[in-house]
Amino acid sequence: TVNAHTYEELYQAVNILNKHWDIVKSDDYFKNEKMKYIFALTYMEGVERNKIINLTDDLYESEEKAKTWYHSIVKIIHPDVNRDYKESAEAAMKELGIIYSRIIKCFKEDNK
Repeated sequence: TVNAHTYEELYQAVNILNKHWDIVKSDDYFKNEKMKYIFALTYMEGVERNKIINLTDDLYESEEKAKTWYHSIVKIIHPDVNRDYKESAEAAMKELGIIYSRIIKCFKEDNK
């Protein structure tokens, strides 16, 4: 968590992250698979996040695949499984729910 009270402090934190980004990007940085998914869902977006959470185009083609994908990630990040990181896990679940609802919305629109 970055605790910056001024733009200068925030700028310093961003510079530190940029300087060490290769370490952060490597799989060795994360304590476990759970933390990798939670981090990706709460702090990342776009192509990089989608790679980590395995969000692929074929999920938009098969409702069953999308459902299986969603439930497999829920098993990994659910707050009941991550009691030590409950707040982060809850935030990740919320983001995953948003992503999944967008996918499911595509199938509902196709059925109209």
